Formats: sequence, C-alpha cells, structure tokens
Amino acid sequence: MKKYRVLIIIIIISLILTGCWDYNDVNKRSITLSVGVDNVHNSKGVEFSGEIARLGPSKGGKEEGGGQIGSASITSSFTFVSKGKDFEEARANYNNEIPLNDFSGATRAVVFSKEYAKDPGIDSYINRVINLFGFRSALLIAVSDIPTNELFNTKIKNDISIGHAIEDTLRHLSEEGNIVYKTIYETNSDILLKDVGYLIPYIGIRDSSISVLGYAVMSDYSKLIDIIKPNQVSTVNFLISKNAVQRKAYKCPIHPTQDISVKTSLKKRKIKTSTTNNSINIDIVLDLKSEIQYPYHKQLHSKKDIEPLEKSIENRITEDVLNIIKKSQEDFKIDCFDFARYFRAQNPEVYKNISWKEEYPNINFTVKVKTKLINTNLLEIYKD
Repeated sequence: MKKYRVLIIIIIISLILTGCWDYNDVNKRSITLSVGVDNVHNSKGVEFSGEIARLGPSKGGKEEGGGQIGSASITSSFTFVSKGKDFEEARANYNNEIPLNDFSGATRAVVFSKEYAKDPGIDSYINRVINLFGFRSALLIAVSDIPTNELFNTKIKNDISIGHAIEDTLRHLSEEGNIVYKTIYETNSDILLKDVGYLIPYIGIRDSSISVLGYAVMSDYSKLIDIIKPNQVSTVNFLISKNAVQRKAYKCPIHPTQDISVKTSLKKRKIKTSTTNNSINIDIVLDLKSEIQYPYHKQLHSKKDIEPLEKSIENRITEDVLNIIKKSQEDFKIDCFDFARYFRAQNPEVYKNISWKEEYPNINFTVKVKTKLINTNLLEIYKD
C-alpha cells in the first residue's frame, strides 16, 4: 500500500485541480441567453428567436445575476431569428446562421408568444426540452403579450439583456411572495397530471422594463385559455405560493374616512378534501399574519378598533379567494390551482374512478381565513 499511496494522492490532486470541461473554450461558443417560441407570421411553422451573449474579458470574480460565464463576462447581447416547418428545421436553420457551436447551458428563460400559447400550445416544446441534454434545471418559462421576436428586439433599461431581465424580475418577485417562479420541469410535472390546468407568469414590456402582467391560465392541453389580471395575482398566490404576500388598503370599520395600509403574509395553508353523497368537498384554511404599514391619516383609534379591522381583512380575502375559485370553475372550467394533487393524495381510490375535469366545476368549496394584526402601535391609540 505504501508503494501506491503517492500514486493515489497524485491522481486525487489531478482530479481536484481539473477545470470545467468548457473553461478554456467558452469564448468559442455561442452562449444562448434566452429563447422565444412563436408562430411564423402568415404561414405554418415555428419561429425561434432570442439572444446570444457577447463576451468580453472577465474583470474579476463571479458576478451576481449570471453576468459571468467561465472566465468571460457578458458585455451585451445580440438577437437571432430562425424559422422552419417544425422544431428540427428551425433549429437546423439556427445552427447554419450562428458562427460558433451553440451552448444552451446558460439559457435563462424560454418565452412563448401569446398566440403560440393559444395555438398550437406549449406542451410539444416543453417535451422537447425535457428530452434534450444541456438545459438548466432552473430554466424558467413565461408567456409574452407580444410576439417574441418583438420582445427580444426591444431596448430595456433594467438589465443587460431581456433574458436576464425576465429571470431577475421573476426571481425577486418570487422571493418577495408576489409571483410564482415556474420552471420548465415543474410545468412538465403539471402536464403529466391529467385533467388539470396550471399557471405560468404572463409578462410584457412597460416603460422600457420587463413587467409581470398576471398569470397565463393553461388548459389540460397546455393551451392558453385566459389571463389572470395583476389585481388578482396576490389572491391566487394565497392558493399556490409558499410565501404569498399581499399589500392592500383597508377601510377602518369604526372610522370610515380612515384607510390603513396592511401587509398580509401566508403563515400556513391547509387544504382538506372529502366526498359526501357523491359530492366532492374542499375545505381551505388560510392562517395569515397581518402587519399595519401605515395609516393614511393621523387619527386617534381605540383598541376596540383592531378586532373589526382584522375581521374586515378576513372577510375581504375570503370573498376574493372564493371569487377566483368560482371563476376557475365557471369561466376557465379547469383546476389551475393544484387542488387535484390534494384530492388524489387524500382520496386515491376515488380519484382513480372519476374524471377530475368533469367533476371540478361542481366541487363544493369552503374557505376560512384567520389573521392577527401585529405592530398596532403604528396607530395612535387612546385609552378606552
């Protein structure tokens, strides 16, 4: 063993010191930052568009937000467009036009145009990515309100590229509890659960910046069927997000002229499903925490004002949640809030023998919201 010990140590050190497989030739690759998928205008086929990074010498250590690739930094980007009768032909045309071998491992986002998401739908492209090697597991997806070629050729002021702006915007909004960041692999999991829909971020450009415009509602065939507007997003997040946050102004019940800004956060969500008399019941309990941000006007309050304000918050959120669920049952006619996963886990035998899509519009929902106001010292309270 003593004879081989030195040899073993040399081999281990060699493996540790070996660099990344593409470290030396990153400047010899076309680094794809983002991809758009759209219909070909006035003809059948698919159009790929997106951004390719322009690389320059690194100025130092690793940069935040993906601005560094290997030993090079992203200095800017240029756009591309390729078309074909199908994915293979469009991809071949893309390969013929780029000067270097493509590297998709740095791709930040895949964006579908609204028209492509409506017809033919996004499941074919998602299946393509899932079965190809080289894409990031955190690759996010979104739907754009404008053609993707137009999206990627718009100048923005809030990031180095459209792809980075989309990822950075959705990531920080997700961390703040304002949107659900959706990856292409999570979406594939939704597609595999039959008879249900799902939600993905709906984006656009406003004031030369990437902006979230709501959620795209996707059917069980992965086609866009409707849009959930920005003023309904925070309500939806109470049903699907792990860290949902809502900021709204409430009228103080005791002082009708007083508005109070309140931040409400999700502490715990409990969903219980059952069946009675051939009916499906879903009970939702939302345990929330509410914080007073500030009162709109300086006004003396009593401690007795707090409980009615809590009740007002509970009633409003309860009503909003029931309304968005009703909209999904009557307008969308699809479960896009993941209730099927709860029912399947809690009632596996029943789930096997029903069509969830057919049953969903008739499900009985009850919603109970509980909240407690903290930091009430921000109100000027007098002694009763």
